[in-house]
Amino acid sequence: MPINIEIFLQQGNIIAYPTETVYGIGCDPQNSLSLAKINAIKGRNEEKGFIIISNKIAHLQKYTTFDIQNLQRTKRATTYLVPCKKSYQGLLTGNKNTVAIRLSEHPAIVELCTAFNGAIVSTSLNYSGDTPITEESIAMGQFSNKVDLIIKGECGKQAPSRIVDLESNKVIRN
Repeated sequence: MPINIEIFLQQGNIIAYPTETVYGIGCDPQNSLSLAKINAIKGRNEEKGFIIISNKIAHLQKYTTFDIQNLQRTKRATTYLVPCKKSYQGLLTGNKNTVAIRLSEHPAIVELCTAFNGAIVSTSLNYSGDTPITEESIAMGQFSNKVDLIIKGECGKQAPSRIVDLESNKVIRN
């Protein structure tokens, strides 16, 4: 990466990037001003929590009290709801006591999380209620003046992620 992504995100910048499903919009999960900025960009309700995404379990473990060391990587993008540590509850979780986490092997996520040395926030790059964006050209056209950096690349061809409550193993969205 041509910039120091760790400093860039810690400074509160917002990024857009491809994932295995759609283009995502994200930031440093510990920066509440950045979280609020994403909600404002999307026109999104603050009661909707964010997904935290990384290629490393250790990056995700810090946000939950639930042991996820044996979390299995799946071919299909899967988001897991797990109990959230109280210190991270609030805007990140939509004021819920659970947090959504996802392991990803998408090259852009691996590069971003490695450079940041941590997990990043992920939610679909779109205006609330609109269809999520899967094409780089559309991301650039609609959001280049709203986010601080758009990572170029291709989205995977997967359907929206499955959502599973990891404590109960209940599938919330298939």
